[in-house]
Amino acid sequence: MWTVLVFFGMVVLGGFLSYFGDLQGRRLGKKRVRIFGLRPKHTAILITSITGSFIVALSVGSLLLVVQPVREVVLKGEYAIREIRNLENRQKEIENRLQLAQTLAITAEKQNASVRTKLNHVRNSLTSSQTHLAALQTDLQKGKNAVLKLEAQRVQLITQNLALSHQNTRLATLNGELDKQNVKYGVRNDELGKENVELHREQIAIQKQTDQIHVVNQGLMEKNARLQMQGERLVAEQQELEKKNAVLTQVSKDLNSANLEDEIRARQKIGKLESDISNLTKDRERLISYLDGADSAVQQYVALRSKRICMQAGELIARRTVDTSLSIRDLRKELSSLFADAEAATTLRGAIKGTNNRTIKILTDNIAERQLPDAEMMEALIAEVKRAKGQQQLVATSLTNALAGEQVLVRLTMEPVRTTFRRGSIVASKVIPVVRSLDTMVTTLIQFLQEDVRNAAILAGTIPSSDRNTGNTEVGALAPADLIELVDRLRRMGGEVVVSAIASDDLTSAEPLRLTFRLSRPPTKS
Repeated sequence: MWTVLVFFGMVVLGGFLSYFGDLQGRRLGKKRVRIFGLRPKHTAILITSITGSFIVALSVGSLLLVVQPVREVVLKGEYAIREIRNLENRQKEIENRLQLAQTLAITAEKQNASVRTKLNHVRNSLTSSQTHLAALQTDLQKGKNAVLKLEAQRVQLITQNLALSHQNTRLATLNGELDKQNVKYGVRNDELGKENVELHREQIAIQKQTDQIHVVNQGLMEKNARLQMQGERLVAEQQELEKKNAVLTQVSKDLNSANLEDEIRARQKIGKLESDISNLTKDRERLISYLDGADSAVQQYVALRSKRICMQAGELIARRTVDTSLSIRDLRKELSSLFADAEAATTLRGAIKGTNNRTIKILTDNIAERQLPDAEMMEALIAEVKRAKGQQQLVATSLTNALAGEQVLVRLTMEPVRTTFRRGSIVASKVIPVVRSLDTMVTTLIQFLQEDVRNAAILAGTIPSSDRNTGNTEVGALAPADLIELVDRLRRMGGEVVVSAIASDDLTSAEPLRLTFRLSRPPTKS
């Protein structure tokens, strides 16, 4: 509403001023007024032109003064267009990442189902192998029991055979004694005629007894032969059973070995599959959390489109060099000073305090996943610094882009401080031809500083800082006056000149480069 009123007011004011300027021009033309020695006609034209210019200046000034959107478009239009383009590019990148995350989630689900199927198949194979092994072990135990039973029977038969052998020996001895006694009785037959009848009777009785003993002996011999044959058969069966037992033992060993190898391979596969399932589960959880955060991404996108970025990702906020040999109290003071510097820098840029009553939230590489109170975070940082050796530089940089009105996530890194360059040492050198074009020479020198000198300093261990406007890493700065002086020295020498960047002092990795420049002629080619 105010814009429309201002527009109509400017139209009315412009018409009035035009009429007033034309009226004054005609009056002065009629009066033949001269200004600056001009003719009256030219004086009237000059007054009319000045009036028109005043109308335009007054219109533009009023529009800028009264209408704030117009003033912001005129003053910040180019920056707003550039920010809109950057935000559109980021929106496309976020959409691409969301689509990629959805594709990865579908792929992870398919891989998870395939892995579960393979795991079930391996488990079924392992169960079948264990069942087969149990059956083989049962058969082996039955064979061992049969062998033990046969061995007991064989021992029993051998014992009976030995007993019968002893009995046969006794009977043979008795038979010999009876034979001797018979011979003795035959010799004494003539002398004992009177007793012949009685002796004959006794002889007949003895003969009957001898026949009985002979029959018994022959039966024992036949039984002994049968027992011996049975013992030989048992020995043969025992040898055959021992062979079968050896074969069964070897088969059992082979089966145990094969089963053990299968079990080891199966366990390895199960472990690998479980590890894959665990990794896929973690990836799935991360994807789910990432997709859950997609809603907040829209809100962040809206915030990015409507709010100003006060701190870019990777931008240096504060840095401080500490000695790890300091006491815990002094280290606590140094860290508190570093946090205070970071808070002051972020507060000036538009950050606000968060839940920890600070404008910053400190995270390190070692404790980034742990949500600790400020006191415990301070103690953890002190312990981490104490574990290091020598001087260390603590660098606080912005972890992500931070909008105005947000808390800044600060990444705290620690780098050892070491000597990078001694005073008078050459950092980098380059042959630069002196040309007429000043822009070409300045561009060549800037390229030498941003590439050769910067790369040599970083390679030597200099810890770079981040430029707020470009986001590029820097190792030092050269004043424009020094650059102009260097260009002037080059132009005075002419031809090809070797520009050498030399350390002006002893430098450490925690300090920016302080350089002087030496100009010399390149060595002549022989």
